[in-house]
Amino acid sequence: MAKYKFLMILFTIAFVIMRFPCAGKAFEIECEDSPLREVLKIFADELDVNILADPKVADIKVNVSMKDVEAEDALDLILKMNGLAFNQETSNTYTVFRAADSAKYMSANTYVFKIGYAEPERIAESLRLFFPGVSFVSDKAKGTLFASGPFSDHDLGVMKAKIKQLDSKSLRIRVNYEILKIANDHVIESVLKLYKSHGGFVKNARAELNDIRSRSRSVTKANITLTPSEKESSIENVTTVPYPIAGPDGSFGVAESKAGDMFGVRAVSASEEGAVLDISVDTGHFIGPARPGFPPSSYSQRLTSVISVKNGERVLIGALSNGGLVKIISFTEDKIAPSSGGHENIPRESVTNIVNTISSGGEDYFIYLEAAIE
Repeated sequence: MAKYKFLMILFTIAFVIMRFPCAGKAFEIECEDSPLREVLKIFADELDVNILADPKVADIKVNVSMKDVEAEDALDLILKMNGLAFNQETSNTYTVFRAADSAKYMSANTYVFKIGYAEPERIAESLRLFFPGVSFVSDKAKGTLFASGPFSDHDLGVMKAKIKQLDSKSLRIRVNYEILKIANDHVIESVLKLYKSHGGFVKNARAELNDIRSRSRSVTKANITLTPSEKESSIENVTTVPYPIAGPDGSFGVAESKAGDMFGVRAVSASEEGAVLDISVDTGHFIGPARPGFPPSSYSQRLTSVISVKNGERVLIGALSNGGLVKIISFTEDKIAPSSGGHENIPRESVTNIVNTISSGGEDYFIYLEAAIE
């Protein structure tokens, strides 16, 4: 028994494409003012199926000239140009009719879809684009989507697949962060201590991070909840200084200049295992007084970096003044510590890179960050 596969075509009306078992052979056809019924007979013979035309369209004049095409593709184009549609009546019999008469030939069906996460109406809007002849009614309170109209079992399968794709749980990334001012030598000491430790890496990393935080000065901190998107979330801890300005008409006004710390983060992607974060840090300080018509002198620096974090990971990132946003120390609670410790915990080349990122002596700004996927 021949098997057929239908695909939905969108142009102004719902359109069904037939896939035939003998498709793939080179085919050519040339007609000039030929009745549709005669053209369909050519395709019926070529494709070894029965094709019946609705009396309303049987005498439509067809003008076409094609060669080196597959028969099914040629038939699809002829139907498109004449606003016609197909429906399978039996295993090897098809009817051709005006798309506007689809309800007459295609049985009306109903189905209730259960929506778990997404807004039912948003899914309905998407399905209406693919199935313009089907009515979709959303119910947000019940979390359902009711479909009614002429659609086949194949169409139903397509609807279910699209709903499964659209109705996925939207992961959220909770980011707790704090900008710290820390003595550089103390951070270097902690990194070297971890490198030389033997076993119990998680325990040691937790202890070192807690020690660093206890001996640092907190500049600003906040909690941000993100979903993967193009929008950045930011937190500011700035000082605003007003200064006088003169307008073009001789009048005087007041403008403002800002300097301080601004932290921005955007979730590039996320999974249950972790997330990729696009981080930006702006630090600025006033270094001179304001003058009439001019803002106060200031120094500012902007750093950006894309960092991968695991679910539940705690990480120290820095050093900001040295132009770096790299992981200094990081761990997750469920990390299995290497049995022999030592260089297996932190590779020697990584330690060298980390130490080179931090200038010895003085203080610098670092970011302490915790990430959790919800």
